[in-house]
Amino acid sequence: MRYQYLFPFDQVDKGSRIIIYGAGTVGLEFLDQITRLNYCNCAFIADRAYQDFLPIEGVEVCAPEQIKNSEYDKIVVATTKFHSEINELLREMGVAADKIIIKVVEAEDKTSKARDKVFKSPPMTRRLVNAIHRISPHLDFSVDEKSRTEWEWDQNAACWNEYECLRDTLEAFQKPMRILEIGPGLGRSLVFFSKKLGWQDCDIHVYDSDGDSTKYTMNGPRFDDSFCSDISELRRVLAYNNIENVQIHDAKSIALKDVPGPFDLVYGFYNVGYHWSLEYFLDDVLKLMGDKGVAIFTVPNSFKPFPGLQRIPYRTLEKSRADYRKEMLLVLGPAS
Repeated sequence: MRYQYLFPFDQVDKGSRIIIYGAGTVGLEFLDQITRLNYCNCAFIADRAYQDFLPIEGVEVCAPEQIKNSEYDKIVVATTKFHSEINELLREMGVAADKIIIKVVEAEDKTSKARDKVFKSPPMTRRLVNAIHRISPHLDFSVDEKSRTEWEWDQNAACWNEYECLRDTLEAFQKPMRILEIGPGLGRSLVFFSKKLGWQDCDIHVYDSDGDSTKYTMNGPRFDDSFCSDISELRRVLAYNNIENVQIHDAKSIALKDVPGPFDLVYGFYNVGYHWSLEYFLDDVLKLMGDKGVAIFTVPNSFKPFPGLQRIPYRTLEKSRADYRKEMLLVLGPAS
């Protein structure tokens, strides 16, 4: 099996008891390598977002604070960024400097772990780099081939995670012929699902707008001026991936409720229902669904149904993504 990141075997003795810091891609690969080789024992994986994870190969994901009360030989940092901040945090916890291992080495084939490269990134431009950073502030790219490859890998990895937890839900329904995605960003999910689920002959619509920032208020109220997309770059990404059956509705020119529905499928990832409470958008969504449509939204793990949902059949599903993160889905519609 090929890996994108190599475990620092040269700094960890065989048979050691370690803690891996970071439950992302690097941490998963580190754990897989030491498990396959029976090289050392991982007490647990520490991650600030520990509540979002299920056990990984039987290893619990815990809060970093648990390190204080644990026995270990080394703590292996498994992230590609924020090394100095993590080192400082560990030192403040009383971890000795010689017990902290920060060495993330990339293997030669950097894209192998992303499986099939379904999503293709066009050449980087300054405008695309800026658009990516607005949507994902933690991604800081340059106008070069290395950044293009990295972003393409990142988008495919994210889409595979989404696909793994959504596939059985989407395939349970009849193929939708009219589809609306709310908040497509730069189109990764639209490209991926179109190719994997055969949506190339569907009538697809998306709803978003240009903007400088997004007012993220977890599960909070609705903002009609909260956008961070770039419609021009969205069009370029879709064209580069040969996705031509898409009509883009600019949210600054048309209200959500006035998008020409109804649709067989309405969906949104990490926007309506996640950062903004679906309660504020429910009337619009129900109008867009019509009598027979289905809507799927990602919602926080802490999501609690609100009274308005009694107007329509619904269900919540807890799914496990390919990276072992928990994902909560809210499914609305007659098939729920």
